[in-house]
Amino acid sequence: ISCGASMIINNIKLIRARHLMIVPDSLWRLRDRSEVRLARPIVLLVGASHWVACLLGYFGGYRESLEKEGHDSFTSSFEDHEINGYWSLYLMALVEAVYMLTGALDNPVGDGGPREKQFGALIMVVVFGPIGCIVVAILISSITREQSMSHALSAKHEENKAIMQHAMWILNIPKPLQSRVLSLHYYQKMGHDKE
Repeated sequence: ISCGASMIINNIKLIRARHLMIVPDSLWRLRDRSEVRLARPIVLLVGASHWVACLLGYFGGYRESLEKEGHDSFTSSFEDHEINGYWSLYLMALVEAVYMLTGALDNPVGDGGPREKQFGALIMVVVFGPIGCIVVAILISSITREQSMSHALSAKHEENKAIMQHAMWILNIPKPLQSRVLSLHYYQKMGHDKE
């Protein structure tokens, strides 16, 4: 717990994190960039995963496992380097938090891990499991929106071309004139619209 404050006080501090998601009006050019719009849900997922990992550490049984077994029992290694047990335990909680928030948690009751038989962990899975489905929907919708916005001009040209072709077919316009109209449309698309 940060600075000896209670858990409730530290959770209230999360209100300040909204500044990460809202770009001020003075940076409107930055706010309209597709990179910023795509990065926003990812930053939200990373921040929320850290928060849920901290909640798992406090309420989900990780703290009790650390106090009971000691940090040496959670020590891991990476290419002959020993990783501190505190970091390893945090990364275990972070991985579970990411999977919980993306709706892909494969061990919701925590069998065989620090979350086993922990009521707080079960409550968190019940709350953050459905929230994870919403997070995934937000990620997919932001990617889909950016994709459709990047091809909006091409889609508009294709729609206009389809309307013209159908109108020329209904009006029985001769084929040479139809090809001239379509070539003019193609010229306008290629010569005047810079994507």
